[in-house]
Amino acid sequence: MARGRNSDHVGCQSKVRKLKCYYCHKEGHYRKDCPEHKRKKKDNSKTADAGVVDDNSDVLMGNNVAYKVVGIGSIQIRMHDGIVRTLTDVRHVPEVRKNLISLGTLDSNGCSYRAAGGVMRIVKGALVVMKELKQKSLFVAE
Repeated sequence: MARGRNSDHVGCQSKVRKLKCYYCHKEGHYRKDCPEHKRKKKDNSKTADAGVVDDNSDVLMGNNVAYKVVGIGSIQIRMHDGIVRTLTDVRHVPEVRKNLISLGTLDSNGCSYRAAGGVMRIVKGALVVMKELKQKSLFVAE
């Protein structure tokens, strides 16, 4: 008996997968080679870092994708204890499906925050402004 491949063996044929970009959703390339993604990265000169934005600019998210800000205003949020708080200079970004609160912006406004044991507290001076519970890996304001 000879060692080696069996002459009757037909080589494995893997499924041929089409390349698809997770950025522009077009076939033929991956995100790292995406011309739109590269162009967006170059255009980040008017984009601020880590969610801090100026008027009429974009918000850069953690996945290095910039989203257009269409408006800036104030919103009211009912807290865990029933008190209504007002957040000012809130950016309206329609492409972002979740409401996000920038801890950096809160820090710039004199707040501090601490997370431990699945609870995050945001305080300003001696006042607890927000207290949120962790759900999966995110602290969710309800």
